[in-house]
Amino acid sequence: MGIVGLLAAIGCTDAQHANDDAGLVGWEAPTLPQPERTRLAVDPLDDFSGLEGLSCARMESCAPRPSVWLGETCCAWGPPITVEHTYDDFDEGVHVDADGDVVAMCTGQGGLAGAVDEMGALDPFPATVPRCQETLVGPEQPDGTRVVYYAHHGDSLDPRPRLWAMQRAPEGKLTPLDDLGESNMLYEGMALAEDGTLWVGVHNNGLRSYALQGDGTFRFYGALGGFDNASKVAIHGDVAFVLDLDRVVAVDVSDREEPVWLSDVPTEGQPRDVVADDEHVLVALGVGGVQVFERGEAGALSPLRVIDVGGSAQTLDMDERVVGVAAWDHLALFERRGFARIGGLRLLGSFEQSWGIALGSDYAFGMEWNGLTTLALHPGQVLPEVSVDKELLAFTPDGPGQAVLRLRNRGPLNALIHELVSNDEALSLSSDRTRVLPGGAATVQVSFAPPLDDEQLSPAVGIVTNDPDRREDPLIVPVSVRDTEGIDVGDRLPDDFAFLDPGGDLENLEGQVMMLAYFALF
Repeated sequence: MGIVGLLAAIGCTDAQHANDDAGLVGWEAPTLPQPERTRLAVDPLDDFSGLEGLSCARMESCAPRPSVWLGETCCAWGPPITVEHTYDDFDEGVHVDADGDVVAMCTGQGGLAGAVDEMGALDPFPATVPRCQETLVGPEQPDGTRVVYYAHHGDSLDPRPRLWAMQRAPEGKLTPLDDLGESNMLYEGMALAEDGTLWVGVHNNGLRSYALQGDGTFRFYGALGGFDNASKVAIHGDVAFVLDLDRVVAVDVSDREEPVWLSDVPTEGQPRDVVADDEHVLVALGVGGVQVFERGEAGALSPLRVIDVGGSAQTLDMDERVVGVAAWDHLALFERRGFARIGGLRLLGSFEQSWGIALGSDYAFGMEWNGLTTLALHPGQVLPEVSVDKELLAFTPDGPGQAVLRLRNRGPLNALIHELVSNDEALSLSSDRTRVLPGGAATVQVSFAPPLDDEQLSPAVGIVTNDPDRREDPLIVPVSVRDTEGIDVGDRLPDDFAFLDPGGDLENLEGQVMMLAYFALF
């Protein structure tokens, strides 16, 4: 009996493996014709190539609940990440941290912290922190309390740099302990050493150490200079790894009063975030992916490889099982051993920039600009994961045009393009059934022949695949057909842009349009 027969025999259905709709907020797909197809849980063309690098294929880990084995492996068919809850009632979410079941957040509305229950639901309490860019949850104390730290480097809305310590009671209430507002100290990245010392990257003021005293107030201990722009910090053992403009600096932090510069190594791009364990240091490089360094003696780092995350790597987190990456338009998971990609998820908020990821005890947390999503992790489950390289196709209405979409399979199973559809006869697509190997890509040609059949309908194309994520079933790419040229920074809006106003009046837009350079603050 083949694998398809095996699945059919035990009654495994597509619905059992599809992702949950929970969390799909603020976005409506254009209307597309529903393709007629029967999709089995596993397609005959899924030969499971590419699983060799995963620990579940090496029989080192299995799915946490009974599931179908794929051939000789214990990898189960299904999404490795599923959405449990979505919270979209706050804005400007820029950072999230978790320790066990306690989660802390930084948003444009201030600091928050809460606990996650056994169902993955979060009930955050506000902190008396008006604005922050970084947060850190401390370990549990003998009395059940936690210290939660918040850092603010200052911005146009609140120019005062601050460093806060809040005490979180077991019932959730947050009580202020202390806050610092030292002159010219732009507090940024934070990490806790095993002795409870808080090490903070403070831009051109370098790496500084603080500790809370018995009365709950901060005490400054020491600093290390020589940095151009010290930012994020990761500590493992007695060594801190500090991001500094275009390099990683290793620092011996065994003496909090006299930290020692050990070594530094350049990165292949501008670093955004850093995590470390016994063997490796990982650095998020934005569109450059994630660079992996091997740890040597006395803090020495040797570059090993760069992981392509299929997006812009913003922040990282790591536990004993996986590495999580917030990759701007999706979250991605990689095995901690070998860094094989095990899956990803596009959160699809109303504003899709994913700024943060934190791995808790049973759940992960994805921070978007417009909210927070609680995610359940399913180690050992695998699937094809299809992404597209364009968010929008643009044509002009006065003549035919062509565009090419590049589809990538970021998952460890073969991806299948079942069907290509559109909602307007003016749009035609290449329609060959295609198999895309793990890590591979395929191209789809989209042709436009005016006029549109219905100018009131939002034109779009859809790509039907075997990716079981129902947020991408089909994968939809909107189409813009407008007689409008592009506009650059500093240009005045011409009359062609009047369509941006609901009433079609360009004068209504004066003073209402700005370029969002605000993101550069983070």
